[in-house]
Amino acid sequence: MKKLFFVLLFICSLVRAQVGYVQIDHKVYPFLERMYTVGIIQNYNAFELPKTYKEVAEYLIDINKQKIELNSVDRTILESLLFEFDYTINGSMKNYTSLLTGSSFNYLNKEKYLYSYADSNKTSFFVNLVGNVTYLAKEIEDYDPINSTIFSFGGTIKASFYDTYGFYIKGTNGNYKGNRDLALSFDGLKYNYKVNMNQTYESANTYFDETEGYIFADFNHAKIKIGRDRMLIGYGVQKAILSENPPPLDYIMFNINYSIFNFTYIHSKLLDIPTSHGDSISGEIHHLNEKYFVYHRFGVDLSKHLKFGLGEIIIYGNRGFDLSYFNPFNFYKSIEHINQDRDNSMLFLDATNNSFNGIRPFLTFLIDDIDFGKIGSGWYGNQTMLDAGVIFTPFYKKLALSATVEYTRIEPYFYTHRISYNNFSSLGYGLSSINEPNTENFTLKLDYSFSDRIAFNFICIYNKHGENEYDENGNLIKNVGGNLKYGYRVGDNETVNFLDGKIETKRIFTLGVVYEFVRNYFATFSGSYIKNSGLINKSEVNTFFNIKLKI
Repeated sequence: MKKLFFVLLFICSLVRAQVGYVQIDHKVYPFLERMYTVGIIQNYNAFELPKTYKEVAEYLIDINKQKIELNSVDRTILESLLFEFDYTINGSMKNYTSLLTGSSFNYLNKEKYLYSYADSNKTSFFVNLVGNVTYLAKEIEDYDPINSTIFSFGGTIKASFYDTYGFYIKGTNGNYKGNRDLALSFDGLKYNYKVNMNQTYESANTYFDETEGYIFADFNHAKIKIGRDRMLIGYGVQKAILSENPPPLDYIMFNINYSIFNFTYIHSKLLDIPTSHGDSISGEIHHLNEKYFVYHRFGVDLSKHLKFGLGEIIIYGNRGFDLSYFNPFNFYKSIEHINQDRDNSMLFLDATNNSFNGIRPFLTFLIDDIDFGKIGSGWYGNQTMLDAGVIFTPFYKKLALSATVEYTRIEPYFYTHRISYNNFSSLGYGLSSINEPNTENFTLKLDYSFSDRIAFNFICIYNKHGENEYDENGNLIKNVGGNLKYGYRVGDNETVNFLDGKIETKRIFTLGVVYEFVRNYFATFSGSYIKNSGLINKSEVNTFFNIKLKI
């Protein structure tokens, strides 16, 4: 009997101090996306996340001035967000409570912290303890069910000084019991070093630690950040450039936002696929090439009728930090040639349009390599990626409903490179949402807020992929540009057509409900059904139960 993939998420008091950057999973982002689509705000950059608390507060102030245009549900959501961001907007701590400072610890109505401090100099300090218990179960057709339980605990500190400088740090430690493969498929554990290290040591197999943090300086029109956390780059559901799939990035970021112009520069460290060898004296020795991701984008917000960006991406590795790419204002394609053509360079264009309130098309087009004289010939070197779609808000006056229809086409060999450490990945995990080249993907997503406390979402994905051919031992025998790990090799056919190879299809249906039953306490239910066809003809059922606690 087919079952759904169930997810029940119970979150107790998520940590949200009103300084620094608003984490990418915050509920404010779907709300801002909807406000941008219906035309309430005009200058929202949905291509790059996260935003600072200052930026989010400014959007909320603008929305509040036009709240008469909102439907009844979005007005209640706005009121809830204005309450949460009150310190950033008004400098008031009346909506916040702290256990250690003697204020009334009102779990029902206020934002809660273990310790909080703020003064008239706009200096603030917030501390929390966090805990997490996750239960996982998985059922694959023709296999016995498996399960695993994951435990983690730690704390967060976030501070700002004079409303300009600040830092954030989060550290957790954890352990798991049960099926190893299932535990390692969950979020950050799949690339966590401690939990993936030498399997002969049982404690090393189950113990893990994780951390995020950053320092920043926010001068309003210019921002500098050095950190380790998650960023999203791309429109729609499927992020074309940077998604939640790879490990969190360590990076330096520089951003300018003035009038209709904005510029973003990121220089981040990645990691190649690790290898190891045994030594009779030293034991196991690990080898790991460092690699780097460089990104810059110049954006122009001409009007509601056209917002576009032009940018470049560089992946380079097997050497130290390259000063050639440290300059944000340079043409990296030419620099890559000057550096003797050792790196992987891409150009991209993105655009969105909001001429008609409630309908917003978007497009991202990336070019890895292209020979215009060989377009249409099937030449392997014409490597491009297209992600396009439309977000619309039908019946907005009556329903807080957003719909996204999206199409993604990734040509053969895109995201790959002839030198493996230059491909579009970190620790072997692709940077974008859809990581396999030679793929087309159709996505439909519906987001519906029943009230300020209850939200629904439905996602339907149809994915078609042309895989390389392998022998019974897993050795590659025919390369059609269908695997991120294998770039073009000497001897491979120079002609390859889209969706050549062994066709694999995947159908994914997901239904989710999020209920905020008390301020900052969430219960999430989600069910998904996955059907694979092609080389693997099996359906997959997963069960997920998670509890997060904050003191």
